[in-house]
Amino acid sequence: MHVGLVRGGTALNIVPTECSFEFEFRHLPQDDPEALFEEIQTDVSRDLLLEMRSVHPGASIAFEPMAVIPTLDTDEEADIVRLAKAVTGEGGVEKVSYNCEACLFDQAGVPSVICGPGDIDQAHKPDEFIEVDQIAKCEAFMRGLMERVCIRSA
Repeated sequence: MHVGLVRGGTALNIVPTECSFEFEFRHLPQDDPEALFEEIQTDVSRDLLLEMRSVHPGASIAFEPMAVIPTLDTDEEADIVRLAKAVTGEGGVEKVSYNCEACLFDQAGVPSVICGPGDIDQAHKPDEFIEVDQIAKCEAFMRGLMERVCIRSA
């Protein structure tokens, strides 16, 4: 679970009438996002709401789901996985809890796999970066992909 946005109040010297938190789950295919959401709602209602109401009896909490993002669960024996392994020279496959457009492509019937340059520990942070050697690996991957898909298809 990740809280990405917190908003509330209009001025430093005014008690806010409301505050909002936007959060998301980045779950693996075997996880049940509805169960995770229900667990959060239960914990918040049981613990946080009771504490808030001890200070202000009219306090309330509302949840408003914004979107459901599907997960990517490409079979390890799929042709697209074999292609990615052949181009990268890597033999392993792992499932990750981050997401990208690949899950949407897959849902639309386009075989998809996630691979790319960089390290997820350096991503989505104020000082996000990719090492130069990772860019070189990406270029080599793209060349290898073109050789296998474009040139052989021509």
